[in-house]
Amino acid sequence: MLVEALADKTKKLRCTGKAVKLKASEKAVEELFNTGLVGKLLADRNINKNAVKAIILKVWRTSKGVQIVDLKENIFLFKFACE
Repeated sequence: MLVEALADKTKKLRCTGKAVKLKASEKAVEELFNTGLVGKLLADRNINKNAVKAIILKVWRTSKGVQIVDLKENIFLFKFACE
């Protein structure tokens, strides 16, 4: 299955390039600090949010799921449910 193949590839990823800087307002950071994560996908093309969600759910195995917000091209906000 495509999702399983992509999940296997994500396990082998290593960071070898330049650092990527992301800017955010202090208020946004404060609100999401405990339950959120901002992530940037390093890819040559725009990745679909639904594909990202399918991979994340399989790899991270979150017990309460995750909500994904598309912020910009290949930049996503991952919101995790609290107990």
